[in-house]
Amino acid sequence: MKKRRVKSYYTIFLFETVLLFLAILNSFNSSLSNVYVLPFILFICDVIFFFVLGFEKNNKRLNRIVAFDVFMYSMMFLILYYLFGIIIGYAESNNYLTLYGLTIFIIPTILKIVFKEHLRNSLLTKSGNNNFLIIYTVILFIMIDILPSLSILKMSNIHDVFLFIALVLLPSITVNIFATYINIKVGYLPAIIYLLIFSLYQYIIPIVPDPTEYLKAIIDFILPILILLKVRKNVNKYFNEYKEIDRNYNKSAIILLVIPIILTIIIIYFVSGYFMYYALAIASGSMHPVFDRGSVVITEQLNDKYDNYNKLKEGEIIAFKAEKNIVVHRLIRIVNVGNEVYYYTKGDANNEEDNYLIKKENIIGIVRFKIPYIGYPTVWFSEI
Repeated sequence: MKKRRVKSYYTIFLFETVLLFLAILNSFNSSLSNVYVLPFILFICDVIFFFVLGFEKNNKRLNRIVAFDVFMYSMMFLILYYLFGIIIGYAESNNYLTLYGLTIFIIPTILKIVFKEHLRNSLLTKSGNNNFLIIYTVILFIMIDILPSLSILKMSNIHDVFLFIALVLLPSITVNIFATYINIKVGYLPAIIYLLIFSLYQYIIPIVPDPTEYLKAIIDFILPILILLKVRKNVNKYFNEYKEIDRNYNKSAIILLVIPIILTIIIIYFVSGYFMYYALAIASGSMHPVFDRGSVVITEQLNDKYDNYNKLKEGEIIAFKAEKNIVVHRLIRIVNVGNEVYYYTKGDANNEEDNYLIKKENIIGIVRFKIPYIGYPTVWFSEI
């Protein structure tokens, strides 16, 4: 029996080494069709592994319980993260809900996650308590995650190396530790749910929070650890009591999740300019004493959709795009030159008017009211 187990361990090690070699070879392929190669490799390896060593059954009850927990924790984090976007700001993500986006980004990501986690589960359950194989499996899947980035990034200076470590390597380490624990103790379903949520939300939701690279690195590194600690407590409780947890998946739990999701969506769309009114944090004191740095102003958007450019009058305070910035100053003069209309502005606290060439398409809207102080966190984070 012991010889058979050692032979099984040797087979797993050889199998994982071949898979790592195939993943390295695949990383050199930069064509668009390559997005389906890795999922295909993982699927074939999964099938081969089944015929060689077979699969172990997971605890279905515990699998469902932990999957629900992971889903709830992940959604609660996204709600808080999007609410935090009010402070750190939002950015528009590319719209991947197109035929191109589905075939090149979304579907390959789903296939990769599903096949990868099923294969991880098979490898780990057959590895038993062999610490060497568990660690080797973690390293294998970290390499699978980071190899595409290694083949793309040049890393020609220290800053590039730092970004790779902070944004790619360290998050991959914590995510794979999380997925490894889940697969050993529970099964592959909770890990799949977690990875699908945090891999796809930026493709599906048109607006995402816009943290700095350093803040994003911290979030991506810590989040799997926090959820793992919470899940681990429930798993230990399950095994320590030697009986299944009676978890009531009632409607009230769903309602408690749905209500903040709806409120978050409303807030996100409001501050991101998808409604007629748009919120902006003021980063300078150029409009003192009307409003100061750290205030949030609510602007009524002006565009062809609302056909409301006729509301522009001299003396109004307007928000407009100037180069890469958004400026909120007073409109002091409107000049018609042929078929073009030019707008001139000045900050109330400034001695001279602005040196911007402002046209209709540069104008965001007219400031309607202000909320003092609540924009300070946004200003601070933008300066980090």
